[in-house]
Amino acid sequence: MKIRIMGLPDEIEAAIEALRSVLDVIEESKPYANCGNSRAVRVYLEARPGAAPSAPDQGSAELLARAEAAEDRLRQTASAVRGLADRADAAEATADRWRKRAEEAEAAIAGVRRLCDLTISASCRVQAIEQARDTLTVLDRTMPEG
Repeated sequence: MKIRIMGLPDEIEAAIEALRSVLDVIEESKPYANCGNSRAVRVYLEARPGAAPSAPDQGSAELLARAEAAEDRLRQTASAVRGLADRADAAEATADRWRKRAEEAEAAIAGVRRLCDLTISASCRVQAIEQARDTLTVLDRTMPEG
């Protein structure tokens, strides 16, 4: 639709604002002076039926509510992820402590093996040599070297 509005500049501005609330104004011309000594001007509009795109409608309000709900869910998810990351860090620290204890245990077992080997090779006591061999047998069954 093409619309011509004639009047005083303040009246035209008010009329255009009122039209924008019920029409989608596509184009607005600059004000043209009317003929003669008149203070009136005219403005040409091109518009189409329907409210302006900036006017809020039911669909926009619903989309906004859904977007806000999605944002809340994202915040909750981020908080849950941070909690899981903290738990993962704590689990990793616990695993590191257990790895260190396992390394210490392996070092202790290696020391026992060395002592048993030394006893077998250097001892003159038969009972000490048998006990060292028995200890190595038990270690080999439960914890093979490697």
